[in-house]
Amino acid sequence: KFDENQMLLQSMQCATVQSCVERLWVRLVGQEHDIQIWNRIDPRIPLPDPGKRFYPDDISVGVEDWIPKLLEPVRRQFFMRSAWLPPIMMMLPEHKLTPKQNMVVVAAVCSKTGKKLAEVVLNRDFSVAHIYRILNIGRRFYRELVYTTNCYYNIAELFPSIDARAALWAPHARHEAGDYNSEGQEDPSSRGAESCV
Repeated sequence: KFDENQMLLQSMQCATVQSCVERLWVRLVGQEHDIQIWNRIDPRIPLPDPGKRFYPDDISVGVEDWIPKLLEPVRRQFFMRSAWLPPIMMMLPEHKLTPKQNMVVVAAVCSKTGKKLAEVVLNRDFSVAHIYRILNIGRRFYRELVYTTNCYYNIAELFPSIDARAALWAPHARHEAGDYNSEGQEDPSSRGAESCV
């Protein structure tokens, strides 16, 4: 094993496993690691699954009444754009929920490009909404938890803000943590060639 300082001070030898037009795959000699370096950003975009239903038009009355109660505050806070930008559509799963189902994944999709910007996971039993950003790293799509309405029910290390507040919390956001900015956030895959080990 080696530590961070040795990596910075010593060069390492590598052997090329595969060299393609878009990717270089090398294996570090004496280590149990491979590195894949991509020459350009993947032009693919995450697309929503076919057959999705539109929110709020396709909500089934009675069974899915809990969805707007959890989704609407989050949608207004993060997914409402100004009038001159293309709106963000919220897409429900193809099949309607049953009374026993307590979770749903709602896709936030740009109406101009069709790109899936985020996924909002709603949990009826805990009255919580999680926002996951869709990342494209190494030609694969990953989800990153960036916001939750209740930090006690998240699966990442998101902590509530400790800044001084001039007003009371919104009822849905008493224990909110993280931040999602659909327009201002830089996608890590846009920083150049990404390497995955």
